[in-house]
Amino acid sequence: MDRDSGPSFICHPRHGLAGVSWRFNAWGGKVAHDLDEGLARRILNDLGLACFGTPLANEGGGIAVDGECSLITTESVLLNANRNAGVSKAEIEAVFARLLESTRSSGCLANGAIIMPAYGVAADRAATEVLERAFPGREIVPVRVNQLAHGGGEVHCITQQQPAWPRGRRQVSAPYCPRRLTP
Repeated sequence: MDRDSGPSFICHPRHGLAGVSWRFNAWGGKVAHDLDEGLARRILNDLGLACFGTPLANEGGGIAVDGECSLITTESVLLNANRNAGVSKAEIEAVFARLLESTRSSGCLANGAIIMPAYGVAADRAATEVLERAFPGREIVPVRVNQLAHGGGEVHCITQQQPAWPRGRRQVSAPYCPRRLTP
């Protein structure tokens, strides 16, 4: 699964663990993307999770959220005419507020580990030590990203976190989702 064309997982108050299927247009139509277009919906259907679709063109790696109503993104991507022509900043913010109000994201934090980009240079060790001090008790897992970085990506481009549903809360089963749900 690719972070950009795959689903953004959310903890929805009514549907439980669910996902957002962004309209993926391959970074503004830069490459062919016929099979990527429906990837998020197919993954969510296979997992039996509710699928929230949106006409907003976005890449999953183009946003970072903290689950506390904070979102970081780039206007140059979302407001670009090759993504969301004619859509205002206020309209995009409204879509994010509606779809991501209960999203949990942790970047490249994994269960008990930190996935760290590595380049095969001496500075990798120093970076590992900084992360070990910042995240005691977590395993630091360096992943060579030379080829990813060459293409403009990093570790977050090949990962996607899926939150665990909170213990004690009932997970509702989701029907097959060929259509878009309204949160």
